[in-house]
Amino acid sequence: MFTDADYEKYFDQIGRVERKMIYGVYDLAEEIKDPAILRSLQKIGDDEVRHYGYELKMLKAIGAPGRSEKRCESREYCLGTIQLRRSQDPAGHAIKTYCVNLSKKGVCLEGAADLSLGEMCELAIRLFDKKEIISHRGKVVWNKEVEPGFYIGGIFFETIA
Repeated sequence: MFTDADYEKYFDQIGRVERKMIYGVYDLAEEIKDPAILRSLQKIGDDEVRHYGYELKMLKAIGAPGRSEKRCESREYCLGTIQLRRSQDPAGHAIKTYCVNLSKKGVCLEGAADLSLGEMCELAIRLFDKKEIISHRGKVVWNKEVEPGFYIGGIFFETIA
């Protein structure tokens, strides 16, 4: 017998796979110049976004007990890229991460960056369905490795740039 927690873990894993596929399609589309290939990639990306929407609906349908909202501001599930700069990096190297969800007060992000709790970061967020870039400065409030070399975490916005 599966528990709600088992289903939540399962759909979280599927959602992560779908998001990684979406990120891959968008990253590839930035490099491809052939319009025919771009149209095909867009269709693949649209399908993956639709599939990801199903995962979110399933998590909501099971009630996802571990996901009770503890936020003052509601989050919006929106995907995009984040250029993250660690404040303690004097060279200011940008690390590419990805937006999972966003609220007025923070962002959930994922990628290869292993962030430290309390670390300050500068963020340039570009959602896939928007042209503008949103800039924030924030503090890492949680981070965990969900797959070898792949992390998910949260940053609380300290300022809006």
